[in-house]
Amino acid sequence: MRANGTSILQLGQFYTAMLERGLWSSQATMAADLTVSASNVSRSMTAARLPKALVDAAGGDARITFAVADGFDFLSTQLGDTIVAERARELPRGLSIKEIEHALLTGAPPRADEVTVSVSANKTHLIVESARLPSILREAPDIVQLINAILRAN
Repeated sequence: MRANGTSILQLGQFYTAMLERGLWSSQATMAADLTVSASNVSRSMTAARLPKALVDAAGGDARITFAVADGFDFLSTQLGDTIVAERARELPRGLSIKEIEHALLTGAPPRADEVTVSVSANKTHLIVESARLPSILREAPDIVQLINAILRAN
């Protein structure tokens, strides 16, 4: 199926349906029988669970890679599917994946003159980008204190 251009979302929907119908007892046995890696089965099923509004905001099934799906799933888990779907429905078309992440995190798409935030691939870093970074570097201690205060409050 993958060789025919089937998206990972469609594959995930297929795998999920096969498990729900009881054709296989587990993802691992299904993966072995279909000669697909268990990781790809699991990650495809994760992609298939993404809110439709989020997939649409990203430009459809074809733009969802495993890396994109993993990042979106992380944000959906952390922020909640409802919030992510609501924010995704409000997004204009044509945003990059990083711009979509920023909008999911902040509630609005980035503007050219503002800071953009996203989450690193390993989900341990918050990435802050700005064309005006040199002008705010002196404020880094205050930014760190603000983030630490937020972390202490939670």
